Amino acid sequence: MTLLPKSIFDTPRRAVYLSNDKLTVYHWKDGKLGSSYLFDDSEDGRRYFDRYLKESPKLTTYMLVDVVEEEFRQDKVPHVTGSDHKSVIERKKNRMFRDTPYFHAEVQGREEEGRKDDRVLFMALTNPDIIEPWIRLLDDNKVPLAGIYSLPQVTRIILKNLEKPPSDHQLLVSLQSISGLRQTFFQKGKMKISRLVGLPRYGTEPYAPIINEEVELIQRYLNSLRLIDTDNPLDIYYLGDRTLLDELDRIQTDSQSMRHHRVDLAEYCRREGIDTEITNPFSDHVFVYHLLKKKPKNTYAVEHERRYFKLKAARQFMYAASAFMFIAGFVWSGLNLMEGLLNKQKSIVAEKK
Repeated sequence: MTLLPKSIFDTPRRAVYLSNDKLTVYHWKDGKLGSSYLFDDSEDGRRYFDRYLKESPKLTTYMLVDVVEEEFRQDKVPHVTGSDHKSVIERKKNRMFRDTPYFHAEVQGREEEGRKDDRVLFMALTNPDIIEPWIRLLDDNKVPLAGIYSLPQVTRIILKNLEKPPSDHQLLVSLQSISGLRQTFFQKGKMKISRLVGLPRYGTEPYAPIINEEVELIQRYLNSLRLIDTDNPLDIYYLGDRTLLDELDRIQTDSQSMRHHRVDLAEYCRREGIDTEITNPFSDHVFVYHLLKKKPKNTYAVEHERRYFKLKAARQFMYAASAFMFIAGFVWSGLNLMEGLLNKQKSIVAEKK
């Protein structure tokens, strides 16, 4: 790795994008993605990453995770609030994912009959060994970690930006260079499941037949779970470059139960203001761009992993409060000075009279 001057890293924030065997760093500057750096999941890769952190500013950092070892489960819990709700979720977590601290629960509405329980999506990174070495390096270098996020969660931002009207059943299919083929299913705007599969090295064999086969597999799986039905077709959105989309167009046909929508990455980036040149079918830049632009609330990071982020936020608040007090004091002093001058003028007029 070539180390560059500190001015190169002088950006407001950055993202670290983690897969099972790679980590990529992206910088955000002036509303655009700037430099990026790639590190292997190895001793050498982590040593280079540690060196990079030591030689770059303590930028606010957002970690985006796209790994096979992420599980999504649907369940119901009693509709309670406050501490009772937290206790119910914690018990569920201990039963489902007791071996990982990286857990998230998202309430997705209520049942219409019976006790009207809450419908909840439970999700977790089930193998913390993948993420903890990188988190430890961030913590050792006192990097302010804003949060840890799941790539499927960012998918909903992309779906909202697509021109097609929303439907009851949506599946977004994307390819990422360091992780693979990601398929994320939404039912009435709520994420239900997501699946990641590996891909052959880019250029060694065509991707279109593999994608088509994997989409058919997940469609059968969704049918088995009764998440889709024949009355409402499954709308499938494919992100890719023009070459891949043309290959898919040649082997896919719409049916009563399935409609295909091919989204050209180059056109999408132009429409969303993402300044990047599309030379392959991978969507890494799109997901990272939306993460850094939206800056969503933390999903997976535990409290102690975010302490430097909270300290930085508190420090910035103190700076802002100090600046406000200085300006307020300056204005107040100016008003007092003007009032004093006015009173002096009145006094002179009175003496003359």
